[in-house]
Amino acid sequence: METSMTQKQLLLSNAFLLAALAPLNTFCMRGKADYVRSPLHKAAWIGNTQEATQILKEDPDPDKRDGDKNTPLHLAVNAGHNYMAQFLLEYGANKNAQNAELNTPLHSTARWDRTDIVALLLEAGADPRTKNKMGELPTDIAKEFGHEEVARLLDTATEHINGHVLPFLSREAAALRMMIGHTAREKAIATQS
Repeated sequence: METSMTQKQLLLSNAFLLAALAPLNTFCMRGKADYVRSPLHKAAWIGNTQEATQILKEDPDPDKRDGDKNTPLHLAVNAGHNYMAQFLLEYGANKNAQNAELNTPLHSTARWDRTDIVALLLEAGADPRTKNKMGELPTDIAKEFGHEEVARLLDTATEHINGHVLPFLSREAAALRMMIGHTAREKAIATQS
């Protein structure tokens, strides 16, 4: 029996939600081994830049991997934390890191209708041409979930890509940041005061 697009979207959304909720527990039994997420993963998931700052002072690796090979940046974008995503990028997080399913942060963001985070990742040099294990581009995922604006932005980036420089997106992303407000570091400093 063939699964309809709506059923497929629901199944993917449920599986994605379950995977996204796993960071709430540091240790989850996964059958063959303990599933571990670092304190930085937890800070990224809840969007706590202040805690992330302290963690990165002690261990300056923003690309730690969990049991599914997700980085903190994957979790920040899954949770919709644009400030945390920008914060991690400013600390040198790998914008093209692939998890066990070969999803990049752009693949993760494409599931959620977040043009601001997509623009941020593209401005940072994320490659919209990377395919996951299922052969999907981030734009394919955005289209599958009906996120037309995200798909348009990803398609435009793919058409205009020029190495790591995407000047046409820099203006668009800068305008989005102006609308959003502070940068991640400014916000972290403001919350410390």
